[in-house]
Order: sequence, then structure tokens, then C-alpha cells
Amino acid sequence: MIGSSGVSEIRLANVVPGVASVDSSEKGVNETFVGLIQTSSDQHRAYIKVLDSRQLVNELICSTLGRSVGLPVPEGFLVRATASDLPESGILAKHGGEALIYASADVGRPSLKRRLTEDGAQFLASLLTTWKQWDAASIFDEWIANPDRHPGNLLIEGPDKVWLIDHSHALTGPGWTAADLVQGRAVRNQVADNCFPHLTLPERMAVRAKAAQLSSVFGLVPPESALAACHAAQLLSPSDLEAVRTFVGERVGKLFDLVSARLGIPNMGV
Repeated sequence: MIGSSGVSEIRLANVVPGVASVDSSEKGVNETFVGLIQTSSDQHRAYIKVLDSRQLVNELICSTLGRSVGLPVPEGFLVRATASDLPESGILAKHGGEALIYASADVGRPSLKRRLTEDGAQFLASLLTTWKQWDAASIFDEWIANPDRHPGNLLIEGPDKVWLIDHSHALTGPGWTAADLVQGRAVRNQVADNCFPHLTLPERMAVRAKAAQLSSVFGLVPPESALAACHAAQLLSPSDLEAVRTFVGERVGKLFDLVSARLGIPNMGV
């Protein structure tokens, strides 16, 4: 999974005039806009979100980690925006008119939430039996302690690819403190909750083996490099930065036990 290019870097960008608020069907809790952003070398259509500092750093870190291990996570950007760039933003207008915000490349796919609204819960069951990377997604969410992989945070392209989006509530939650970042802490895992109860014992053992495999893959990402690649030092205090580095690095070693427990399979010292 992790490629020769190494750790995926978050590129810096600016807002191109003309962005607009997203359609009501795509609105979440945070202010979200859609339009063009400009990097030093190219332009991208992107979803642009105004987040608080914790949610912003969660998005940046998880974009870097997910893309570094080859998971289908859209490219993320750290964007400088002003109130004139986003005139409909009440947050920018209220807090000094300028901020660093997050943008996620638009992959041009509907959200799974929209598909579920159209097709019902049976579609979810069908997707999870045909989507090849659902087990990797559940193990990734275990690594980043993401309790928020609801249907709206999946974009379906087909059985072979479902994009993983919106990691603002990762690292145990959107308002985490260093004390929350306990390496072996279990948090809700919505992909696992939807899939694991329906697995046979051989299927559970296969997921457990996948957790062991991916622990090795995830462990190839140096936490220090990942945090540098996503500009986390600009957004976190030194103590919080160290807490995240330790959490990301050492939680990899807890994944096998965490997934085993969620599957209902005793570790038995394996």
C-alpha cells in the first residue's frame, strides 16, 4: 500500500474568487463551500471547510496518513482564506477575517448518505459485501480513532472504490486533549459496527489477519514525517504535537488487540 513516494504531503493553497456555499443536501455541521483553490502549480475544484483548530489538524493528519498508506482519501490542502474570499462565512467575519482552513479535492462522486436515502439500508449491506476495502477502512479508523465514519462520510465510486472523507472527529473526537490520546483506547467504529456482527468465524479470522498485516504497513509511516508533511507544528502546541506523535506511532502496535476485541476473538497471547 505505502508507495515509493513515501509520506503524502499537504499542499498549501489559496481560494480562487467565486466559491459558493454547498447545496443544502451536502451541508454538514461546519461551514462548507465549493469552488476552486490555487496551489503554487495548479488549480483544483474542492470542498472548503471552515473548522476549529482541532478539527483542522485532524483533517490534515488523517489525510496524510490515509493517502500515505494508499487508502482512497481525496487530496487535502491547507488553505489561507480571508473574509473576502468567503463572504458568506459568518465565522471568518466574526474572528478577524482571516484563517487557515481545510480543503478536500472534489472527486465528483455522490455521498453514500445520498445513495442510502435513495436506495435504503439494503444498499449498505450490499456495498459492504462487495466493497473490497471495507476491512482496511475499518482498521484505518481503528488506527486514527475515528468514531464518525457515517454514510455521509463515504463517497461511492463503485464496488472497487469508496472514498473516505471527513476526518474532523478523529483522534477520539473533535475537541480532544492530550489526555484523551490513550494508545489502547477503544472508540466507536461505525464500519466495524455495521460489518462485524454479520461475519462468520472464518471471515472474522480473515479480518483479524488483515489487522496484523496492516499494522505492519501503517507502521512504515514515520509519525514525525507525517506530522511535518501536514504542517501540524503550525497548529498545535509542542506538548499536543508530541501527544499526537506518540498516539499515532504507538497505536499501530495496539491495532491487532483492538480489532480482535471488536471481533469478539480473544487474543490468547498471539
